[in-house]
Amino acid sequence: MRAGDDGLPTYDGMPEEPADERLGTIIALLDASPRKTTHVVWRKLSDELYRMLTAEIKPTATEVLSKLNLARSKYMKDFELIDAFREKLSNPATALGLVEDSILSWCPQAMARIIRYDASTLSDPDWWNRNTDEVGGIT
Repeated sequence: MRAGDDGLPTYDGMPEEPADERLGTIIALLDASPRKTTHVVWRKLSDELYRMLTAEIKPTATEVLSKLNLARSKYMKDFELIDAFREKLSNPATALGLVEDSILSWCPQAMARIIRYDASTLSDPDWWNRNTDEVGGIT
């Protein structure tokens, strides 16, 4: 056993699978609905992997997996934020406290990213007021 060109384990005599095919399959999965029409990270990841696919130096499996894991963690963070918000809303005692919390400074951006709008992760209480028309016109 040894590490192949893509960083994955291989052995002498093992048939090679072209790296382009593996990366192309991942891109095709990302571009398929519903992923492409959901969280903004999937579109960005698809674009980034396509650039890697067409680059002169091909990425290793470790590089691709690292990009996939980073995108997934961003995706999960937004869903965890929204889930925590939903949980607070379900309890009248904690729902009243949301106005005093800084939740309105990050929640609209998280919701926008979930519906594929590229919004900042920085806290911004006026973000929704400035971007309502643009986010509402997403296609």
